[in-house]
Amino acid sequence: MPNSLLNTATLTTLLTQHPDAPVVSIYANIDPADRPHTRLRVQDLIRQAKQHVTRQFGTDWWSSIEPRVTAALSDDALFAQNIKESIAVLTTADQVIIDHLSTNVTDQVSVGTVPELRPLLREQQRAFDFDLLALNGDSFKLYQIRNHRVILTPLPDDAPTTLTQALGTEIRGGDVNSVSRGEHAGYHGHHTKDVGKDIDLTNYFQAVDNFMQAWQKDTQRPLVLFALPENQALFRKLSRLTHISTDYVLNESPANLSTAQIQQRIEPLFEQHADQIIQTGLKAYHDAANANHQVKLPTDIATAVSHGQLGTLIVADTSEWHGHLDRDQFIADPTAANAIPSLCVTMLQRGGDVIVVNEDQLPDGQPVGISRY
Repeated sequence: MPNSLLNTATLTTLLTQHPDAPVVSIYANIDPADRPHTRLRVQDLIRQAKQHVTRQFGTDWWSSIEPRVTAALSDDALFAQNIKESIAVLTTADQVIIDHLSTNVTDQVSVGTVPELRPLLREQQRAFDFDLLALNGDSFKLYQIRNHRVILTPLPDDAPTTLTQALGTEIRGGDVNSVSRGEHAGYHGHHTKDVGKDIDLTNYFQAVDNFMQAWQKDTQRPLVLFALPENQALFRKLSRLTHISTDYVLNESPANLSTAQIQQRIEPLFEQHADQIIQTGLKAYHDAANANHQVKLPTDIATAVSHGQLGTLIVADTSEWHGHLDRDQFIADPTAANAIPSLCVTMLQRGGDVIVVNEDQLPDGQPVGISRY
């Protein structure tokens, strides 16, 4: 998984040191342009965390946790140069884990015996690493998209980065072939300027394709094409690349765009990736329902999760089931904490998938599951 916090080993370490001890989950939007307001919001979140921990677990636990929370939410951590849109801080008495998110979140504090992972799961759904081929009719650049950031890829000197570099003396556009016949010149009609340019474009795109085949030979990473529609069509017609995406496309000219401008252009692709995961999960649920493999009731979901029988759990950011998870049973209790975070954590520990959707996307408005069997 791209998000280190959701790696099984890290999650297990976070949960096993003191299984019944408090875990503080804080999510906050970060605005480097408005440090005073951001600082005030974060201080308020720390105050909320103190109230929740002392009320549920006592002041001694807060004394152990407070230094870690305060250090994690200091100015240096909040306003680091690599900060994205928001920050996640999960803290126990023994450790603190910080992660940066690429989208805005609702400022929130959660205190329980497990972390609140749904904002991080949302972030994971947007995680889409790929290579970006920015292709023009006479040049190309290659970018690596890693952890939502655009990185220009250094290419070898012999890479066909320009049409001239690729074709050299074989460039035909602009030339008209002629044969001298005494005082007159006879012209061949096969290589007029426009036809010559078409041949150059075809030859250039084939050279780029050959280079990319060798470049991506050992990777399985998707390749997204960033080019004008007409260049998209010709390159795809010629290409033998196996990883060029048909789902993710940028249909415009990348010429003269800065890295920051390219960053703006690719942002919708992350949302598209997240939506694809959600729609695939919802379709799988409806297919499972038709085959009677869906799980809907809280007790049935809790039992299936506990026994590792649930393959996918679909919840909303705001889903709440107040009650206790007693072994493999869910016991409703309106005065108890929300059990959804515990279900999400157990699903991940059992090797299942958790998909986070908007509340209005939930089938029947409640969390649902898909049985493994």
